[in-house]
Amino acid sequence: MRHNNLNTAQSLLAHIALKTARLKLFGADILVKQWTASERIKYMTLITDTKEDGGDDLTLIRPQAHVVALSLVNEKGKPLFAVEWQDNKPIFADPDGVESLVQNRAQESSDAFVEVAKFNGVEFASEDDEENPEESAAKN
Repeated sequence: MRHNNLNTAQSLLAHIALKTARLKLFGADILVKQWTASERIKYMTLITDTKEDGGDDLTLIRPQAHVVALSLVNEKGKPLFAVEWQDNKPIFADPDGVESLVQNRAQESSDAFVEVAKFNGVEFASEDDEENPEESAAKN
């Protein structure tokens, strides 16, 4: 395996710059950005706050769809869905577009969330893992 020589601060920073990847989401190849540290905290807070509140399936899927929408970018790295944050909640410029991910493509939005989270180094335990932790540990 070949290692890069990172002899300057500029070469190090260029090497560790945020990345993008094309993921197969919603039946198409879509560009997804790597999250910054602060985005990771915000996005995971959206998910965990909803789990604690309970609610129906759409209430649980909505924050996942929001995280997906926040992660999608165009070729220049610009977000596909413009957003502003108010009180740690995303306010989308096109709320109907984002809501259609929930209403029309709920399962695909949930699947997309899993893929986007994996790309960003976040993996969630399945219900099977929680039921039998010894078996899960043996697999790992």
